Amino acid sequence: MIEFGSIYYFMFIILSLAVTIATVFFLKNKSKRYVSNFILVILLSAFILHFLKLLFEPYYSGLPQTIRKSSFENICAVSTLVFPWFYLSNKKMLMDYMIVIGIFSGIAAMVIPTEALGKNVMTFDVWRFYYAHQVIFLAPFLMLYFKVYQFDYKRSFFVPFMFYTVLAIILTNEVILMAIGFVEGDFKSLIDPNNRNSSFIFGPTAFFAEASWILTLFVPEIFMRNPITGEPQYWPIIWLIIPSYIYISLFGLIIGSIFDRIRIKNDLCKVFRRRKNEGIYS
Repeated sequence: MIEFGSIYYFMFIILSLAVTIATVFFLKNKSKRYVSNFILVILLSAFILHFLKLLFEPYYSGLPQTIRKSSFENICAVSTLVFPWFYLSNKKMLMDYMIVIGIFSGIAAMVIPTEALGKNVMTFDVWRFYYAHQVIFLAPFLMLYFKVYQFDYKRSFFVPFMFYTVLAIILTNEVILMAIGFVEGDFKSLIDPNNRNSSFIFGPTAFFAEASWILTLFVPEIFMRNPITGEPQYWPIIWLIIPSYIYISLFGLIIGSIFDRIRIKNDLCKVFRRRKNEGIYS
């Protein structure tokens, strides 16, 4: 079974690191076009697997309700479904989202593999989970490492707005699934943070209760209470706006400090010279 701190937990982390290193060595002497096509192939493979998994357990026996597992259920599911088309679009706003959210969520899934915890390591779904999240991380990492895409750290401040759109898509998807009967429940179960809430749209789940302060630290009290009854209740999506903006922008700057450090250095030098000329540092 995969549990926090178990040998299999660390095995997949080490395996993910090994796959990343091996892929870099494999592509090291390849042309940029080859690398670009390789990235597209792995993105498409994860996209196809997102639907082919319905032919395997535990999904096959639950059809047609389990079709919901191939929808926009959570942040990583959205990434799997849209990243190939974002990549082909070559639009900076979409590619920036791939870079920041892809690398962050890919690493987060390896460290906190919620969908794999408690499952037997030799099941299809465990390996599918790790492969899908490996691709979510690896594709944008390769884009940066081999300079297939030039990331601009200043655009990282716009990535959160794309993230809000993704959260809205997940919420809409959930409402549609409930309306057509693929998900059982009512409005009360919809807003329950411990019921199908992997993207934290309705607040932190009980599983992350001890670490929820990392997010709620930046959330105004008004967004964590029912405006009518005053009882504790997170405002869907709205409560996440401030903390997600802070952390996503910060992570974008960290990526920029690694892969866009020359631009950062030049911009800092320009600011310093301008301040010096204005007499601020004299």
